[in-house]
Amino acid sequence: MRAIDKNPLRYITIRLREDEPMIYGLERINLKKKVVCVEGPIDSLFLSNAVAVSGADMKKATEILPKNTIYVFDNQPRNKTICNLLDRMIRNNYTVCIWPNNLYGKDINDMVLTGYSVEKIIYNNSYSDLGAMLKFNEWRKV
Repeated sequence: MRAIDKNPLRYITIRLREDEPMIYGLERINLKKKVVCVEGPIDSLFLSNAVAVSGADMKKATEILPKNTIYVFDNQPRNKTICNLLDRMIRNNYTVCIWPNNLYGKDINDMVLTGYSVEKIIYNNSYSDLGAMLKFNEWRKV
């Protein structure tokens, strides 16, 4: 759950079943199609066939989702935690979205409100291997 007012406690997570993974939207995706994994549950609602991990650590999702999943972090090139997690995903051979440097908005929700076609941007800016490392190094220098 997420508070919509100015409450200092913005998020609260409740686990109903201990044996179920805590990945938002897992029950509604088609694993035979390309899956997009994002940080926030609200962000996932703007995309087709998307799930959210409710945070930045995508590791729990890699254990469940297909290998060809696109992992999308928030657009925060100066955030050390995001950069470290993104770097780890690239080094472990996952496909990641590297946001274009001229894009405004911290997350998908912000980008949609700005008028961007976010799903198209994600698919056009997804990389793996050396291509991902090159784009990542350019992105984090902004």
